[in-house]
Amino acid sequence: MDETRETLGEQIKTAPKEIRNFLSQNRWSLVISEIAKKNNFSSDQSTALENEVLFVLIGLEFFGDFKTNIQRELSIPELFARDIDAEVQERIFKEVKGWLPKEKEPDNLQPTTNSQQQTMEQQITSNAQSPAAPETPTQATPTTFTQQTQLQEKKWWEEAQAIDSQQPPTNDQQPKINKDVMPYREELTPPEKQESESKPNEPLFNLPTGEAAAPSTSPSQAGHVPLQTAVEEKLAEITGKGAEQEQDRVAQYRDQDPYREPPI
Repeated sequence: MDETRETLGEQIKTAPKEIRNFLSQNRWSLVISEIAKKNNFSSDQSTALENEVLFVLIGLEFFGDFKTNIQRELSIPELFARDIDAEVQERIFKEVKGWLPKEKEPDNLQPTTNSQQQTMEQQITSNAQSPAAPETPTQATPTTFTQQTQLQEKKWWEEAQAIDSQQPPTNDQQPKINKDVMPYREELTPPEKQESESKPNEPLFNLPTGEAAAPSTSPSQAGHVPLQTAVEEKLAEITGKGAEQEQDRVAQYRDQDPYREPPI
């Protein structure tokens, strides 16, 4: 208890002059008593509330954590602690807010960690903030690409030299083309030439010879009409009969309707 009072006394001495003057007026203590009486706090709850306000005023605690601290020390619900925090901020902290600590003191309020834990936390934080770079696809190295290019160029060069080394054919080696003959067509041979080439010494007709041969007599002696005359007479006979039949048919249907079918 004595150590606590000594610590509080030393902290009050290091506080700003405006804070010391505000504490000496004892007006803030009356506000705490009114709040405790209005909310039916017990003596322990009233003392705990007064201590939390004093800790904030002398800089032992940050005023931003006041609601959480009184909820824990007074054992009250969160909504209840929020109402008390709003009233204390308005009636006490607002008057000396310009001289209160602006932020927490990490040495007094936060536990210290060893260097290994700090290094691990920094590494985890950096990994979470910086996204992992996507994996780059495997690509051919410049050496491999150069070798492939050289092999391809060498292959093209050899093919070009092989083509250049081939000499064009001479006039003797070139095939002879007959421009007077149409390609893909057989040569036409006259019939007389074909017959003379196939059977040069054979007669056109094989007539019987010897005893089987008919006696050589003229048409007048045999009493036969020449073939040409017989054919002409036959044609004349057929033509005459056809003309007579056509005349009879026309005379028969002359008086009938031309658009009417002839009777059967």
